[in-house]
Amino acid sequence: VSADGRFVVVNNRATARITMIAANEEDCSDNDNNNTITTSQNPNDLLAWNTENDWADECIIWSTKLPAAFADSNAGPRAVTWNLGTWNYDTCSYEDPKIFVGYRPQANVAHMAVLNSATGVIEDTVIINPWNVGNNNWGPYGAALDAEQNVWFTGLRGNVYKIDGNDLSVQTWAPPGNAQFYGMTVDGEGRTWTGGCSGPVYRFDPMDETFTAVPGTQACHRGVAADREGHIWVASNGPCGVAEVDADTATLVEFHNLAPCSTPVGVS
Repeated sequence: VSADGRFVVVNNRATARITMIAANEEDCSDNDNNNTITTSQNPNDLLAWNTENDWADECIIWSTKLPAAFADSNAGPRAVTWNLGTWNYDTCSYEDPKIFVGYRPQANVAHMAVLNSATGVIEDTVIINPWNVGNNNWGPYGAALDAEQNVWFTGLRGNVYKIDGNDLSVQTWAPPGNAQFYGMTVDGEGRTWTGGCSGPVYRFDPMDETFTAVPGTQACHRGVAADREGHIWVASNGPCGVAEVDADTATLVEFHNLAPCSTPVGVS
């Protein structure tokens, strides 16, 4: 979701497509000039996607197909995040935000494509070679932005990466030996959090480049999110529920059992 909440981009790893959709009708386009915005109103009102670049929903702004043919959907786009763009002092707002999308175009190589959010055109590509992760079948798995507009991402059961927001240079850190990274996020202090499946929740502090395991969180963790109150929330499949972690002390506040509970994955 864009920082201003007006747009969302959705990845389709099977078709290698990234599609941007407007949340508000004033940002949509009256393509057929009938003075009405035609857009889906609910899950039972999904409008047709006719051909590769022809759709009935006028709140779809653009859809971009990545320049790669994937042997299977595992290599397709997963990790995605927006940056804020450039601050305009005259308008007192950010302008021209970029979208970072990760995928694996070939064996042992990953790309983070940088897209123009207005057009969907790929303006730059950050190449990670070699792409040394725990499971090379997948590309970048999760991505998040820090307060300095650096892009952080991880591979499935692999390394932690940072793309510098200014020059697009890449840094990487290998995980501790027992880490099995799955979900990830960045908190308000710029620390990266990962949920292991299987394994503990880990905090990575870029200031001293150290990993800290959260005691009592040995499980299969999936999605991770940070709130504004200093807590990290992590989906857990076994045991089934949500772990609440204190971000500053890296300790478990409470494990919230869910009933009924099956396979919680995403957290936001």
